[in-house]
Amino acid sequence: MPARVPEMFPSGGTAVQWAGFFDEVRSVSQGRWAERGVQTMRNRDTNMGLLRRGVTLVELMALVVVLGVLAGFSVPNYFKYTDTARASDTKATLGMARAAISSYHDSAAAANGSAGYPTLSQLETVGTVVPRAFPANPFNSSSDVQVATWVADTPPVFGTAGWNYDPSTGRFWANSDTDNVHENEW
Repeated sequence: MPARVPEMFPSGGTAVQWAGFFDEVRSVSQGRWAERGVQTMRNRDTNMGLLRRGVTLVELMALVVVLGVLAGFSVPNYFKYTDTARASDTKATLGMARAAISSYHDSAAAANGSAGYPTLSQLETVGTVVPRAFPANPFNSSSDVQVATWVADTPPVFGTAGWNYDPSTGRFWANSDTDNVHENEW
């Protein structure tokens, strides 16, 4: 059955007639191509989706390379941020403890006329010197406080406690010393 070819450029038609004209031209041309065994763009796109179901090895390797580059940039930054967070947490705990010890020292001086630093048991009793229990030292995960004596310029680090306290001088420091951080010197 021969395909009907619409008349070329109908004169003076309405928009609906022109739309119908273009639909008719499109259907006739697609029909002619299909009769000859040639796929139209629309048919080819749908068939390609059915034929191609996997990922090529080159695409997979490109994905692995991109992910490797992203990981190469992000992992060092992640560890830098965790170290910064640990340092910030340690400094906050040291500031809280030192302020509480100083406040206890000043209030003892005002009340008795003689200044004194709290003992270890007073320091560890919540509400006596500090408003809450000591958090764990982020560098060694221990919240214990032990008595230590600060003798030299560098504060000592020993044992497994998280924090060191010298009741004779009121000094309080972290009981850990990480390479390149030296948090015991803060």
